[in-house]
Amino acid sequence: MGGAKQRAAKDTPTMPLPSKPISPANQTDESAELGIPPVDALGFLKFLPAFVLGPVITSAIGSTIAWRIYTRGNTEIYDRNIAKLAESDLGYTLLAAAVFNLTVVWVNNFPMLYKTKIMRFTSGNLRANMQIYKQHGKNAASGYVLLETQGLVGSYNRANRSLTHMVENSIPVAVFLVLCGTVFPFPTLVLTALFGFGRILHQFGYAAVGYGGHGLGFALAEVGRFTMQGLCLLAADRSLGLGAHEAAIAAVAPYCDPIATVIAPYYDQAVAAATPYIAHAAATLKLEL
Repeated sequence: MGGAKQRAAKDTPTMPLPSKPISPANQTDESAELGIPPVDALGFLKFLPAFVLGPVITSAIGSTIAWRIYTRGNTEIYDRNIAKLAESDLGYTLLAAAVFNLTVVWVNNFPMLYKTKIMRFTSGNLRANMQIYKQHGKNAASGYVLLETQGLVGSYNRANRSLTHMVENSIPVAVFLVLCGTVFPFPTLVLTALFGFGRILHQFGYAAVGYGGHGLGFALAEVGRFTMQGLCLLAADRSLGLGAHEAAIAAVAPYCDPIATVIAPYYDQAVAAATPYIAHAAATLKLEL
């Protein structure tokens, strides 16, 4: 009888114990068991500046390049095309495209506020996980279900993550293609090619190198996208007679040299920090810099 009870107890599946509260004593064991780092209570605040300032900075860069394209390119043709927009108040449609693009930026970046609470900027390929799953059931393990990050399977997963990232960001580019192309046809072709090259480089770098190897491609694609946004804003501004670009240039001009002086050291530091990653990506992809 006692033996039967012992056998029954032995054969009865046991429920996994709940995870221990994270504390400095068991922090490493806990993160190893769950597959992700301990929650960073300040993670939300750490990404907040980038969340707020990122679209402002990229829009400013794109608008600056757009202005250079307008003033250094075939301005006569551009003005003629802008005059056609003014006949039907189509500048508002171009403004709508910029609003749509910034909405997409918000929706794409908002999850990052939570991502920085559960992942670190140094978490490497773990950051490729768009969702984190948990097993359910009485025999479920306590750890989370994550993407494989090693070997060919890891490369396959990251290549598909890059594909998803392009889908997330390419819809505004499709809108810009039509609207920018009617006013700035050749620049739109060049910027679309830049966006496409950046996305291809992003995918190669992410798949072959891993997290960090996609950075250069991402930057190039964003320059292409936000410059097209800048062209839309410029055409809308001039067709509607708002005068926003001239006012902005007049306001910023006295500060250009001081700003460049302040930014220069940080730019040099950023280049120095990025150089090893770029060299690693180039060596992996067998590119000559």
